[in-house]
Amino acid sequence: TIGAAYIHRVGGTDVAVTDGGTGASTAVAARVNLALTLRTADLTPGAEAANAIPVTINIVDVDGSAVSAVTRLHCEVFDAAMLRALVGAFTCAETGAGTEISTSARPGLMINTDANGDAIVTVTDVSGAFAGTVYLRVTPLAIGTPFYSTSSIVALTFA
Repeated sequence: TIGAAYIHRVGGTDVAVTDGGTGASTAVAARVNLALTLRTADLTPGAEAANAIPVTINIVDVDGSAVSAVTRLHCEVFDAAMLRALVGAFTCAETGAGTEISTSARPGLMINTDANGDAIVTVTDVSGAFAGTVYLRVTPLAIGTPFYSTSSIVALTFA
């Protein structure tokens, strides 16, 4: 201290949030203290069957911990260049324990995961004749407790 003022130094104690710091020694603890939770979606595609590919979605915090709360998701299918949403050529449907909020007739599907942050979205080739790769982008959105999110993208190859 100098007089009544505290001086913070590298390697010293954690700087409190009220003093302009994070109040933490690790990145995970700092995000918690600053209410900056960052979430993403782990995407695991299944096998194609009847022109449809199911994708298991598990929402996780970036520190790797599982989320045990309902999370809203926005799902869209894109072409190879990730420039054009393929509305109409492919449909998305929630086929797990989550609930659909909107249908894929709009530009994307909005769903709520189950209470464990899990969902299954099935992407279907409407024509049944597509052979190639499309991309499913999933973005977690906040409900109630705020958090930041990153979109996750998975390639889906139809035979």
